Amino acid sequence: MNLLSVKGLTQSYGNGPVYTDVSFGVDDSEKVAIVGSNGVGKTTLFRILVGQIEPDSGVIALRQGATLNYLSQEVGFDGALTPRQVVARAVERVQAVIAEHDTISAQIASCAPGDDFERLLQEQELLQLEIEKLGGWDWERRVDEMLDRLGLESVLDTPAERLSGGQQRRVDLARVLLETADLLMLDEPTNHLDPQTVDWLEGWLRNKTRGLLLVTHDRYFLERVVDRIVEVSPTAFYDFPGRYQVFMERKLARMRLDGRAQAREQRLIADELDRLKNSAKPLTTIESKRYSTLSMSKDTPRAGETDDDLMKMQLATGKELGPLVLSGRGLVKRLGDKLLFDGADFNIASGEKVGLVGPNGAGKTTLLRMLMGELRPDAGTVEMGEHTEVAYLRQQGPPVDPDLTVYESLGPSDYVWVGDTRHHKRRFLEQFLFDQRTQKTALRLLSGGQKRRLQLARVVAQNANTLVLDEPTNDLDILALQALETALEDFPGCVLVVSHDRYFLNRLCNVIMAVEDHKIVRYDGNYDRYKKALERKLQRDKDIAAQQRSEAKQQRRETRQQAREQVKFTSKHKRELETLEREIADAEEQRADLEEQLADPGLYDRADVAERLSAIRARTDEVDAKLERAYERWMELEALKG
Repeated sequence: MNLLSVKGLTQSYGNGPVYTDVSFGVDDSEKVAIVGSNGVGKTTLFRILVGQIEPDSGVIALRQGATLNYLSQEVGFDGALTPRQVVARAVERVQAVIAEHDTISAQIASCAPGDDFERLLQEQELLQLEIEKLGGWDWERRVDEMLDRLGLESVLDTPAERLSGGQQRRVDLARVLLETADLLMLDEPTNHLDPQTVDWLEGWLRNKTRGLLLVTHDRYFLERVVDRIVEVSPTAFYDFPGRYQVFMERKLARMRLDGRAQAREQRLIADELDRLKNSAKPLTTIESKRYSTLSMSKDTPRAGETDDDLMKMQLATGKELGPLVLSGRGLVKRLGDKLLFDGADFNIASGEKVGLVGPNGAGKTTLLRMLMGELRPDAGTVEMGEHTEVAYLRQQGPPVDPDLTVYESLGPSDYVWVGDTRHHKRRFLEQFLFDQRTQKTALRLLSGGQKRRLQLARVVAQNANTLVLDEPTNDLDILALQALETALEDFPGCVLVVSHDRYFLNRLCNVIMAVEDHKIVRYDGNYDRYKKALERKLQRDKDIAAQQRSEAKQQRRETRQQAREQVKFTSKHKRELETLEREIADAEEQRADLEEQLADPGLYDRADVAERLSAIRARTDEVDAKLERAYERWMELEALKG
């Protein structure tokens, strides 16, 4: 059934149309991704759908009675509120219904049998059903669990205005996820999340029955979560049922058929498909048939095809690296009262492309800043190799005069060097999709994607042999990500990268360094190998903990046995044994009665079935625990009796 319907949507800005006569919809429980190049209008589309922007024409209809939640790229809650208060507002409805239920219950307790009594009982049952529909009675636990899951357990009661931008974004995500709605609209939900949290979010969204409309460039999300991908281009919307691999297949087929496709873009997509086929889950039969009809061979592009809309980032280095690139020994670092590193060691050698991972707040960016000399460690040393030359990409970029033009921001010279090749700045900037008109644009007028591409251009222009990159994939569209990955794969120097993009880490890295318990642990291989090693480690920890519990339980048994052997069976023990036998018989009778209640078909016809089931199961757990204790003591006394 249609949940959201868009018909004939048209929107223009001063430089021309953004959309022309666009129509699409989202069905109940359907999960749809909106993808497209930077600046094509994905966020604008979301703002139109939620009513923040009035379109030039068209009809946008949400099914009557349906609700939606929207995660914007900019947070909008009161900075004086704490994360707990912000997210608690997402469950205000269930709080209000619980309060109303408590009022009705109090009235029932003081009401004599009669018409009002029956009416109040009916109202109470309806409120109980609504509470269950809204998520249940324990809303406070759900608020804290969601915040904890998103790495905010240490700032639950800190005013939001004192949090970092990434923390505020995660608070907003917690709010949106927890509030009950028929349709979730999420604009780049994985930004500011570590890979483990992105894994969790992926599973959480995949298992929810509500509808989902999201903007994301996370290719694992597109492969594992969504049912349909809608590509936004300057000329049309393209609808692709299926997951990311099918989307890429059909996109490449469409490009080759219309004759306008860029040669290098085709090669990037074909390479991406090869990787997907080798690493992703097998295609279904239907998808396999579709794949076989799409002519996926890497044909030589026809004459006349161009690469005008594809970033052509090329990396080279003017100086060879020595055996040592970067290292740290005995690093200790605190920020305020928080300990980040305590005796951390690491070493990065020539030829390594290293992914630095860890939970949000673990100190990844702090470590990069210590390597770059922007922060001093409290103890320990950082060493840079004799031949190491570093170019550093910050998350936000260095301070630059916002009134400078794109061209001016690249430095006073008209030329840049990449390896041993000199490039004119105009030609160089065109490789990063800045045409001559855009090169005259002030930095303050650039979009997020344009700013990120310019930051990458500034890093490449430093001609370094070591790249330290903090979240380089932020704000890049899929084709720009592929171009960046290809360039970094071919880069002859060393790379140290912090990224939440698991696909990017998997493709690029041959070493993963993980921040664990204030140390830096090295894992050879890509992100998948790290994840498998981490899963094995977690399983070993669980096995060790289970073994320790078993040994402790056995020790307690042996201690009790020794105590029994030293104690004689007395008349007091005899009376306790007789009492236990009566208690066991009584508890077994209660257990049988509870089982009869669960087996009664009439129970499941009651309006308050959920509450009754919960009460019966809770009582069953109490009786079972009582029986277990009684049997254990009974056996002790029988053994003592001999």
